[in-house]
Amino acid sequence: MARLNIAPHVVDRILNHVSGTIRGVAAVYNRHAYLEERRAALEAWGRYVEGLVRPHRQMQSFSRMG
Repeated sequence: MARLNIAPHVVDRILNHVSGTIRGVAAVYNRHAYLEERRAALEAWGRYVEGLVRPHRQMQSFSRMG
């Protein structure tokens, strides 16, 4: 996900890491679930993985654009 420029704290929430990038006092008080950010990250990850598995589909969608 780092390759996709997804913020480390969002990745930590997706992976349910307890001691991630947010530490100390911020870890105690930052209880935001980052639901929208997690949704966007997982959608981007899904597109990335699909591009690896089915690269021809990505090329087909590009050809339809032009």
